[in-house]
Amino acid sequence: MAAHVEADDRVDLDVTHGFRHLPMLAILAALHLGSVRRARIGGIWYGAFDPGSGEAPVHDLAGLLHIADWLQALHRYDKDGDYGAFAHLLGPAGALLEDAAFFETDNG
Repeated sequence: MAAHVEADDRVDLDVTHGFRHLPMLAILAALHLGSVRRARIGGIWYGAFDPGSGEAPVHDLAGLLHIADWLQALHRYDKDGDYGAFAHLLGPAGALLEDAAFFETDNG
């Protein structure tokens, strides 16, 4: 997949008609594309047809990538003690955390 994705592309993955393990492979592929191509994952989509109701709600599994982001930040924090690793995960409030982490380590 990485051979077909350019740097900073947006990628959406549809695993609707795949085998049961395909969503896990899609998550790993999304992590890989994010690392090697800086791809933005728009969604990992799964449509689940319910024969009883005739409806097919579509679920976005990309939220699992946020768990991976937090795990990477935890790893960085454990390694360096730098709680600024969580800043990008907290949205606008993260800027305050990033500043605090900087001033804590600034020796000037």
